[in-house]
Amino acid sequence: MNPSTRLLLPLLLASLAAGGCGDAKSDDAGSGDAGSRDAGSRDAGSGDAGSGDAGRTACYVPTPASGEDGYVATVAVSEHTFEFQLPDDPEGGLVTVTISGRQIFSDVRVEGAGDDGFLSINGVATDTVGTFTRTFVGAPGVTYLVDVNDTYAREEQDSPVELTWELSATRDCFEPNDTPASAAPFALGEDVVAYLFAGYTTNDWPGYEDHHDYYAVEIEAAGTLTVTVDPGPDELALAVFSANAPSVSLGDSWSLDETAITVALEVEPGTYLVRIAPFVLPIYDSFAGEPTQWNQPYTLRATVE
Repeated sequence: MNPSTRLLLPLLLASLAAGGCGDAKSDDAGSGDAGSRDAGSRDAGSGDAGSGDAGRTACYVPTPASGEDGYVATVAVSEHTFEFQLPDDPEGGLVTVTISGRQIFSDVRVEGAGDDGFLSINGVATDTVGTFTRTFVGAPGVTYLVDVNDTYAREEQDSPVELTWELSATRDCFEPNDTPASAAPFALGEDVVAYLFAGYTTNDWPGYEDHHDYYAVEIEAAGTLTVTVDPGPDELALAVFSANAPSVSLGDSWSLDETAITVALEVEPGTYLVRIAPFVLPIYDSFAGEPTQWNQPYTLRATVE
């Protein structure tokens, strides 16, 4: 957990204790084979849950994508532009660009990414190798240009520069399921393996609510419904709703580390929604752009006794 998260927790927990975790949360990938269904096999739940296959991306195997390049900066030519293209898969993913040089003073721009049309890396390294890394959401099929200027080169010494890039794509057969209306159905006793962040199609870092995951489960007999998420990224929240009232939490819980989260409640026959989400907006914002936080799959399971 990063320092800003620790500073926020006392206030957040006090707020949740007073107002209820469900209300606080109701207000946004390494490669893998997460998801255990074909997109075409999903049917809509009753009530407000799910709407069938409309708008869903079929499951696919992500195309591995990475590369490396380099140049030697000289007094005459210190600038260079690297270029790479992401696979034209149905979805994109997280892209990490790493540049190593000796004395890089100017911006390194990844054009076509970010709210302003580029992402910048600034830094200074003298006499030792400096490494600059940036992670951004990459769109499928897009070509990115990385401009580098290493000013270390002297008349008597050139300066080698290296660049590597890697795409971390996710394969989540339940996406898109970011709203109650698009909740992905699953069965009691089924293990759902999925990613909280998946379904990238643009260069924008997704917002807090854009990557909630909703699921719909049918209950045929009254009993105790137990929903468990284990394990997953840090700072996750779990909530259960009736499909007829998807804004009113029937039970919720959260975890601030990678331990399991469980919600248990008495239910009558009907359709119920399960929401998995980042634990409140401030903590989500503190992890924006960190693939090590969100590239971990979770496992969802529900039973009735």
